[in-house]
Amino acid sequence: VAELESVAEIEPRILPCRVVGKDQLSHDRGGFGATGPGGRAWPWTPGSLRAFMPEATDHRSPRALESHARQLLAADETTRALAEGRFRPLVGGQSNHAWHVESGGRAWWVRLNSADAARLGVDRASECRLLAIAASAGLAPPVLRCDPRSGLLVCGFLDGRSWTREDLGQPENLERLGRLLRRLHELPAAGDIGIVSFPQQARRLESEVPEGRLSAALGAQASAIFQRLAARRATCLCHNDLHHLNIIDHDGRLWLVDWEYGGRGDPLFDLASCICQGAAARSAVAALLSGYGEPLPGSASELENACWAFDYVRLLWYLAQGTSGSGISADFRAIAAQIERSLEHRMLRA
Repeated sequence: VAELESVAEIEPRILPCRVVGKDQLSHDRGGFGATGPGGRAWPWTPGSLRAFMPEATDHRSPRALESHARQLLAADETTRALAEGRFRPLVGGQSNHAWHVESGGRAWWVRLNSADAARLGVDRASECRLLAIAASAGLAPPVLRCDPRSGLLVCGFLDGRSWTREDLGQPENLERLGRLLRRLHELPAAGDIGIVSFPQQARRLESEVPEGRLSAALGAQASAIFQRLAARRATCLCHNDLHHLNIIDHDGRLWLVDWEYGGRGDPLFDLASCICQGAAARSAVAALLSGYGEPLPGSASELENACWAFDYVRLLWYLAQGTSGSGISADFRAIAAQIERSLEHRMLRA
């Protein structure tokens, strides 16, 4: 893990993460993954659905990984100069590996995919196509090279400021984010970009949760909510993981990073992912929707259902992973319990 001011304060329970901007710890697979000072467990998000699995570990040394990345860069004319650049690692974990690379007076973000990316449900070819569209629209960093076959992604490095949770609670910020999401959702949705379905993710994860760990009442409620939303379709391009650390403020503009779980989807879940991950206050939701503008992608009740479903998928991921006696699993169980209480409260209130 790079650029942590006090490594001694970070307990040895590190999940995949990377640094974006100066002194900003950001997540590599859709969610924060470190236990920091005071034992606080930073939450993981649904974008990381299958990103943290023991069997996905890449046991190569950091030096070997960097050497491999340099070889891949050198193999193509568009990135050959970067192969001799100054590498600074930005990843510490069991998923992707990334570096800040300086070459020719410019900074680049270089990612080497996990060898198990396809098994983990990531469609790298679709990600490349989505990134090209988002970058052309000025919503994502410029892409220099995206090569699904070799597992290499090279983008411009945004030396901006990652949002904090507090930023996500500011109405003026949420209006800006709402306008950005409107731009994203109005982009042409090419048919060769993969569809992301939250009901399908839920069904898959339900099958991985150990028997007795999932409340029957919650499972029944989830089935009912997904049924209520069944008529909705994947109609536009979506990011699908609007955690505050995936939002970069750079040169007076907002940019979205970490698109690997994006795709064609339901815009309602894009809004839900933002609301569920820090913008849940009534004033925050109002600001987000005001910035998004009319027409909204669904009714107030549909948005509430999508938020519940989004958190349900988060709960499933924690329940599926937090099964051992390790410290990480203990953290996962604690976070799962918190999400479960929230879902039950909202279920009773409904």
